[in-house]
Amino acid sequence: MIPITLDKVRHLKFTPNAIADAEAEMDKNLLLIVQEGGVRATRALLWAGLKWEDRGLTPEKVGNIIEMWMQTKPYAELEGIIVKGLKEDGWFREIARQNVEEETRSGSEQETPDV
Repeated sequence: MIPITLDKVRHLKFTPNAIADAEAEMDKNLLLIVQEGGVRATRALLWAGLKWEDRGLTPEKVGNIIEMWMQTKPYAELEGIIVKGLKEDGWFREIARQNVEEETRSGSEQETPDV
């Protein structure tokens, strides 16, 4: 859980339900959301990570919060905090493990000579 000062001090927490909600909002999986980025992705991830402590949040309200953030701080800093929260809550460890497994399988397939 990461504290973040937005309109007030809030706490990012990326539970499985939060990630599923962000994926539903974006209609793609977490890896694609992070890779593609953009304002819509930032808004969806921020909303999903914050709504556990404020059930009244909507993506539109979070968009307004992002707008307020940008009046005093750089947008990229907000993206960095979201990525930090995802890492701390363990989401990128699984992605890294899957990538290693895929690379290992691909390497094994390439090493097998055709006879």
